[in-house]
Amino acid sequence: DRSMRKPLARQAARAIGLNGKPDLSAAPASELDTIFTVGVQDLGEPFFDLLLKQTIASEDQEFRESAIGALTRVEDLALARKLEAAALEGKFKGSELLRVVSRQMNLPATTEQTYAWLKENDKAIMGMIPETLYRSNVYPTFGGAFCSNDRADEWQKYVKSLAAELPGYERDLAQTIESIHLCAGLKQASAADLSAAFSNH
Repeated sequence: DRSMRKPLARQAARAIGLNGKPDLSAAPASELDTIFTVGVQDLGEPFFDLLLKQTIASEDQEFRESAIGALTRVEDLALARKLEAAALEGKFKGSELLRVVSRQMNLPATTEQTYAWLKENDKAIMGMIPETLYRSNVYPTFGGAFCSNDRADEWQKYVKSLAAELPGYERDLAQTIESIHLCAGLKQASAADLSAAFSNH
């Protein structure tokens, strides 16, 4: 609803000082993730760039969580590239990198670009995931964004090729592959009914 998004976009702009001095009081802390998301999606590159810069510089964990939640919902592929670059430069802390990869993999607009980036930089990305965050368990789950049998086979082969870097990956990969097949099966079984339902509206 554009009429609902416009005031949220204005709040987002005021909060980070897009056109003046930042004023975080312009946006309730409990709604910051949502408000920043509208800003990222509706205000484009100037907002995205400033929010990314402020996020990287911030030591406020609550602000970082809300801002990263919004940044990772970016659908513009050129802006998503900036998010990827920041990730490779080590600008995110701890589990923040996992949120970036997982959210961008699961966002339909950015899935394919993120998958290509992931494969191109897998060694570097794995190296930035501490073992304390269970790298071997987490990395295989990124493929859960897929929903086709072909992609299930492709993802399985890919993760197996990284076995040396992911000791103990097998169970999480198996669960991810199962979820992809289940999604593919549901999609195939429901496609005709959904198409028929939408055609009536």
